Amino acid sequence: MAHITLADWTCQHNHCLNPLLPPFTKSTTSPSRQPFIPFSWALSQKKLSRLSLSLLPTDLHYIASGDVSVHHLYTQSLHLLPQAQRIPTRVFSKFEEHNLSFLIHFGRFSFSLHLNEPSFSFTPFSFSFPPSQYFLARDFPLFLRWFSVLPPLISILTSSNSSLLLSPPQRQTFAENSILALVTQSDSFSNRAPPHNYATDASTLKSDISPYSSTTFAVVANGNAFTASLPPSRTMGILHGEAYALLAASILARLHPQQITIFSDHLNSIRLLSSHPSLLSLKNNPARSLYRWILNVWQSIPQKPILSHVRAHTSSQTIPSQLNRLADYLASSSNKPSNLPPPSLPFPTFYMDEYVPFSPISGFVESSLSFFCDSQLSIRTA
Repeated sequence: MAHITLADWTCQHNHCLNPLLPPFTKSTTSPSRQPFIPFSWALSQKKLSRLSLSLLPTDLHYIASGDVSVHHLYTQSLHLLPQAQRIPTRVFSKFEEHNLSFLIHFGRFSFSLHLNEPSFSFTPFSFSFPPSQYFLARDFPLFLRWFSVLPPLISILTSSNSSLLLSPPQRQTFAENSILALVTQSDSFSNRAPPHNYATDASTLKSDISPYSSTTFAVVANGNAFTASLPPSRTMGILHGEAYALLAASILARLHPQQITIFSDHLNSIRLLSSHPSLLSLKNNPARSLYRWILNVWQSIPQKPILSHVRAHTSSQTIPSQLNRLADYLASSSNKPSNLPPPSLPFPTFYMDEYVPFSPISGFVESSLSFFCDSQLSIRTA
């Protein structure tokens, strides 16, 4: 009992379905039906399933690289997709005997971008089997027909977040390139601020007609300014907007030959980042993935940026105050319901924990899980 693993629970007792991911089957939602699973595990899983809350793995690139058993994916498809092609067990055994057992042995994934979202397609290899392996040539069309269910199957396994199929470094590169692309589309303005003085600010707006908050941020740098938005979410707000703005400014600092100073009115972020936080000290922070990203970017800069706090909403004519007012105006004005929202940037799943609570309604939950569950149970009870 003490040595059972998530893999054991998944493949030995739950039809190769991760019990911490939806859809939750009857066998996983009843603790009394789990004789091999610790009662506390099954009870916790039942409560999570009641809230449609899962523990989503944030790195699934092994699927896109083909490093996953075809039989494992096939077993999952039988329970998740009724239209899946049936393949006899003996067929898998025969192909495995000839070293054809992983997805990478049967084909490869190709990657493309559509509307700034990564998408994947699977292309099977063309096989030519010798006469002595006639049974492989006879049964291979069964796999070809089953491959048609891979796109919907992977969509379920990733909770419709196909970016998780990219490796973390690939996702980080894609996200940072998305930020740099905004610079080429940014607006220029005239001011007397030194080129090494940057400013950031964020705005969060709660809607009366939608459960999601709208968060935008602005970065003023080198005589240019741009705005961006975060994906709509119930769990992300002003803290994430301010941290993302500091992150974007730090990425721009790589392009500047001098050490830059970033002015921000978000004192919490400045105090945290100025305290030389460790991974351990960030483990309970609700924006820890963003702060981890910032620290990683700073490691690639010869002189990390200087963070300086500036008071917001003042009439001061100092350069930091003027820059802050501009950043505040841009972030707030772009966050009005009547305006078209600025481009949305991806959230850093590549710096999240290995498993992160995920809700179809709320998205990733990096805040306190117990507080989130209490609030969701209160809403459902009410």
